[in-house]
Amino acid sequence: MERMLAESSVDVAALNQFGCAAVQWAAAAGSVRTCRWLLAKGFDLGHLNDTRHGAVVKAAWKGHLPLLRWLLVDADGPGLGWQVRN
Repeated sequence: MERMLAESSVDVAALNQFGCAAVQWAAAAGSVRTCRWLLAKGFDLGHLNDTRHGAVVKAAWKGHLPLLRWLLVDADGPGLGWQVRN
């Protein structure tokens, strides 16, 4: 991921046709480590796609409980509880 981020030809802010960003894909994969890395690199973990689905919804659909815990309540996480209330 570091190599990709360093490539000038790669648009790390790219969205797919549904408005999904790297954050949605990382959350769907369930990797706390990857999501931590994205957050540390300045990615907006609060990004919502065109249907207003964010990292919390993607992680929940796939049953990724450790990631949900990190996204919602862990002290070093992004505190995305607002995505549950929306």
